Amino acid sequence: MTERDFQKAKAIYLQKIDIDTLSDYFEYFQSVDSDRSGNISIDELEVLFNTIGMNMTRWDAQMMMNDADKDGDGEITFLEFCGMMYRKQQESGNDTFEDALREAFRVFDPDDDGYITFIELKQLLQRLGDNLSDEEINEMIDDVDGDDDGRVTWKDFRALMME
Repeated sequence: MTERDFQKAKAIYLQKIDIDTLSDYFEYFQSVDSDRSGNISIDELEVLFNTIGMNMTRWDAQMMMNDADKDGDGEITFLEFCGMMYRKQQESGNDTFEDALREAFRVFDPDDDGYITFIELKQLLQRLGDNLSDEEINEMIDDVDGDDDGRVTWKDFRALMME
């Protein structure tokens, strides 16, 4: 995906959403496009929504893909992604990207103390079927922990999701 894709989306969607939200969409699209193809596959779409706490089945992902994939090529372009996010935002009462991230953070922080701890991350990963070693989980936390206190704060989490 290029700056040109962003500018094209800006021209289309700026009448409907503000530039900050569009920028958030751009950053989020890039973070979800794990293979850097410039498109989102059904696998990447499924990971996206499961990450933010929306338990999405393969069938749900396929239905969303069918709805968003306007050109029918089996992948979602940035423009299609903007349309999907805009429609989802409208359906959910104008929740913002930031609201979605906060909701995702709450999934990782079930006691709502403002931190994702080793135990919370380990329990969530186990529920998702990822049986990582304690060392791997500690490495995950260390990679995002901005203040080296062994916990992931909202600020750390947001920075990670915006990479």
